[in-house]
Amino acid sequence: MTHGYIYRFSGALESAPYPGRPVQTRNIMFPLLSAKDYAVEAAMDPAPDTRSFMLPTVNYLFLSELIETTAQIGLTFDLILVRLPSPNLEPIPSTLLASNVFLTLDADHLLDLAQTRGRRRILYIGGNFSLKYVNEFGDNSFDLSLFYDQNIGDAVAQLTTLLAQRGINGAMSTDHHPHSLS
Repeated sequence: MTHGYIYRFSGALESAPYPGRPVQTRNIMFPLLSAKDYAVEAAMDPAPDTRSFMLPTVNYLFLSELIETTAQIGLTFDLILVRLPSPNLEPIPSTLLASNVFLTLDADHLLDLAQTRGRRRILYIGGNFSLKYVNEFGDNSFDLSLFYDQNIGDAVAQLTTLLAQRGINGAMSTDHHPHSLS
């Protein structure tokens, strides 16, 4: 069991995170060459009504910026769990390949496991963005949780400002657990 603070941000992406900024991407459409290819495409669920503001490269850029910002404002984490959507053809930036970063589709389960194993400083990034050109039809919700062994309210305020600058609006809550983080 660990002692400390839990900061939770819950919100949604409401606009493009980097408006007007050109972004290189390697998105491709696989060719539909046979009747079977067309049948598979026709059987897929239609795209949802959720507006897509991100390409896979923009998602990587945002996640990298968020992790780098935590370091710049003096936060260190034993473990950073990132919910990453379906694989795509974009190279993953080095920030997301650091030894304390774990990319997964099931970050919630790993968060519970890390807490039971006594990890004291955990950053959880749970974006469920709708990404263009991949079959990732999220609802643009965004959750960020910081589990820390000391009060980091000022740093968390800076992260909330960054999220707002990137088109993610929501609210931050804080819980202090003098006896346990689980």
